[in-house]
Amino acid sequence: MGWLERNVQEVLKRVDNKDPLVQSFRKKQLSRYQKAPRNVYRHLIMSEIKEALIGLPVELSNTPILSYDPLPPLDSIVSYTRPARQSRVQHDQSGALASFFQSLLPSYNPDAVADNNNARGQGRGAEGGYMPEHANIREGIDALMNSMRDLLANVQSLQPEDDNEELEEVD
Repeated sequence: MGWLERNVQEVLKRVDNKDPLVQSFRKKQLSRYQKAPRNVYRHLIMSEIKEALIGLPVELSNTPILSYDPLPPLDSIVSYTRPARQSRVQHDQSGALASFFQSLLPSYNPDAVADNNNARGQGRGAEGGYMPEHANIREGIDALMNSMRDLLANVQSLQPEDDNEELEEVD
């Protein structure tokens, strides 16, 4: 602690005597540290100290702040780009079960199935052409969803029978 006290006294003497070295450091400080670095502002936002958030500069209050990455670096590099989805045209006409499982995949597109069927001349039905089971998959799914809604709306729990009535009858 003695070392710190001696150095503080020496610095205070230099400041009081208006040492040119102190003046040059003051000029450097004013030119170099005009505002806090962006990472300090980022830390303030993450810490959610309301008193500190009031003092944020105006240019930061106008920028969108993302909850997962507030104030990302301006020169950030995006290292991940999402690959484009490949549209898979359904060539397998194996039936409703296969269509159902394929509809669970994220790449499933019911419009592509309908376009594929129309391109091959299928799905005409009323004209006498062959109409595969899954050509109207959207209608089938709608019917299934309506049936499930109806079922769930009409489900009622059964009241448990009273065991006391049986005991009274036995007596």
